[in-house]
Amino acid sequence: MFEMDSVGAITIYAIALMVSIVACILLAILIWDRRPVRGTLWLAFFMLAMAIWSTAYLLEILSPTIPGKYLFSNITFFSKATMPVIWLAFALKYTGQEELVTPKNLALFLIIPIITIIAVWTNGFHGLIWSKIEVDYSNTIDILTRTHGILFWFTGVYFCAMMLIGTGIIARNSIITKTLNGKIIAVIVGISLPLLVKVITVFKPDIFNNLDMTPIVFTICWCGVCWYAFREKVIDVIPMARDTLIEQMTDGMIVVDNDGYVLYHNHAVRDIAHRAKSTILGKPITQILPGLSNLAEIAGSNKIIELENGTHRFFAVQVLFLQKRDNIPAGYLISLHEITEKKIAEEQLKQYKKHLEDLVEERTVALTKLNAQLNAEITEHKQAKEALSASEAKYRSLIETAVAGVCIIDTNGKVIFVNKAICHMLGYSREELQQKHFASFIYPDDLSTYINISQNFDSQPETKIDLEFRVVCKDKSIIWIRTNPSPVIVKGQSIGFSAILHNTTDHKKAETELKKSYDMLQKSLKGTVNAVAKMVELRDPYTAGHQLRVSKLSIAIAREMNLLAEQIDYIGIAAAIHDVGKVYIPSEILSKPVKLSDFEFGIVMTHPQGSYDILKNIEFPWPIAQIALQHHERMDGSGYPQGLKGENIIFEARILAVADVVEAMVSHRPYRPAVGIVKAMEEITLNKGKLYDTEVVEACRRVFTEKSFKFEKLK
Repeated sequence: MFEMDSVGAITIYAIALMVSIVACILLAILIWDRRPVRGTLWLAFFMLAMAIWSTAYLLEILSPTIPGKYLFSNITFFSKATMPVIWLAFALKYTGQEELVTPKNLALFLIIPIITIIAVWTNGFHGLIWSKIEVDYSNTIDILTRTHGILFWFTGVYFCAMMLIGTGIIARNSIITKTLNGKIIAVIVGISLPLLVKVITVFKPDIFNNLDMTPIVFTICWCGVCWYAFREKVIDVIPMARDTLIEQMTDGMIVVDNDGYVLYHNHAVRDIAHRAKSTILGKPITQILPGLSNLAEIAGSNKIIELENGTHRFFAVQVLFLQKRDNIPAGYLISLHEITEKKIAEEQLKQYKKHLEDLVEERTVALTKLNAQLNAEITEHKQAKEALSASEAKYRSLIETAVAGVCIIDTNGKVIFVNKAICHMLGYSREELQQKHFASFIYPDDLSTYINISQNFDSQPETKIDLEFRVVCKDKSIIWIRTNPSPVIVKGQSIGFSAILHNTTDHKKAETELKKSYDMLQKSLKGTVNAVAKMVELRDPYTAGHQLRVSKLSIAIAREMNLLAEQIDYIGIAAAIHDVGKVYIPSEILSKPVKLSDFEFGIVMTHPQGSYDILKNIEFPWPIAQIALQHHERMDGSGYPQGLKGENIIFEARILAVADVVEAMVSHRPYRPAVGIVKAMEEITLNKGKLYDTEVVEACRRVFTEKSFKFEKLK
């Protein structure tokens, strides 16, 4: 029907085959460059197999000898027999059913192809593939013609079935995921049309003068398919969702259409939902994740949901819009990050905080009562002292009946008067106390303090003195005494001083207990801070100890700048937990040993806001949350997340920013080695006043050059 009896026609056909070979190899190379995309590796193998088929067939036509033609004709079957298996493997990989592409299954699929290849090479003994092989001498070049045997038809049906099954798998997946469009139809046509030409050639070989047009038709179709595929990105059926990183993430990723039906999910979603893949694809998202009934309302925000699959688990859900290039809504991307441990830790922290608040309140009430009693006694004794001047008798009566001890001491320090309360307080009789030096009753460690204050009192009798010291009772017990001595003036001359003595032993004990409680609270706070820091290290083991080393350097810089002790303490606390927001960052990104992509770095840049969101709900007496939020801000406004400038950045955050940069540069990271302290000093010096606060940079340099600061190896 199509006459090809001239040398020119055969030459054109040979050239077409050569072009097909080159085109198939180029297509295989282009597809190989996109091998991270699912299934493209098998598609590259498919194109290489087609190139081998075309090459062997070209050599068969051009071979000048009949044995040579037989040889190359048999070689073509290496490609013809394996291409259906490769196509089926591509279809399974492409549609996300990679679990079926196992060595065992591939071996089963290859049984018939291997039998076919063996039968082709041994056909001369049995004739099962071709019952008769002849040479067509009607063309310029001799062409082999064959009469097909029973095994040929059997294997032909098997190979066609494999090709059609693979094509059907792609079409079915496209219907389920609602992606049956021009892109997928192009792929289906690209495989169906050459298959149809091959069938026609088998049943009607003389239609093309006994020449096989399948390689040329196949190449033409797949050049068009691949051009269309690469222009329209057909290989990426669901952009961003079938990336290798997303498939390996522990966080769940789900793609749904505008109607809320699941188009794609990564492997982690099956573990989260405890469902098989077939029970998720094509299902409404509300069946998988109850509570996400209106995705449009929560898109762009975070939501916490609770799933119950035997145990209660909490997940942070983020919903993002997906749009096509023309800004037409295409669906939603839903990410699931488990925060069960975080929720439990938050609840435990709340309970512990409530316990500490109750303890402080209890101690405060006790101290308030003691202070009220002491103030009441002091007020009472002051009133008694004022009343003494009205009448000596009344004075003596009041003194003798006073609850507090009253004594008069002469200028030499001898006791000349004591009331009953002092006798009762110290356990001595009046006679034992009088005419003795008052210093003999004072506890030895407090004697120097008493003498110094007494000397000042003698030189400046108008000075009000508040004394608190210990005295030794007769039974060798020790009590605390508090007094405010007043001069005794007779005829304008000081003859000594009088003192009202208050036993403050119980008050001191309460004060000591309160201090212990305060110290315990401080230790508990530091323990909590260290626990939070350790929690971040568990998520990011490659930067273990980073926060604590930054804390050490921040404290050293703050001390060098002569800040208040309390300010230094809370700068250290803020530095120790400034990266707690990294618990929201997937661990695969935190520990990635190569440079991050822009998308991944954008996720990492959210950690200051995450730190702030965690810390803002904790009622610190200092701006810990703001320091953590601003530690990546820069003086020229180039920082993140708020782009603050200059004085708008709180001073403590400026200290933390310098310490954070220096520690990061001198520490090893999975994507680069440590650069050393010299480079770190060059970085902050070069950018002082621009990125970093000038005073903080100078203080940091002095810490290393003058104070010999070194980072310790934290365990």
